[in-house]
Amino acid sequence: MDTTVPAREELWRAYLPEWLVAYSSTLSGDTGWEECYAFLRRNYDGKLHHHDFRFVTPDGQAPGADSGYSGRWVLQLRLNNLRGEFRDKDDAVKLAAELGSDAEVVAKFSREDRKLAGYGKRRLHGQ
Repeated sequence: MDTTVPAREELWRAYLPEWLVAYSSTLSGDTGWEECYAFLRRNYDGKLHHHDFRFVTPDGQAPGADSGYSGRWVLQLRLNNLRGEFRDKDDAVKLAAELGSDAEVVAKFSREDRKLAGYGKRRLHGQ
């Protein structure tokens, strides 16, 4: 009986950092902003860099702090979004080129893959 484990086929993944909606407030104005901020602190404190989250209106606008905006707020996170998985690395590279300069191609199950897929889920080092 052969007990050897067959080699795993190498797969390639294309990731693109994108702004994704993480939470929408149920309240409006300053109270709605505070609601989104509390959600951020409760779920992502220490897991994101400061430039990877933002508070915007439902249509994606970012009003200034003293704009007097009185509507609902949306918390957006800039996360690595898996856009494709390929058997051929050239296909992954082609998709990444189409997606733009922020796209990355990594081998599935590699250290880089775990780092990209895990961003926002685990605490960042040094915090």
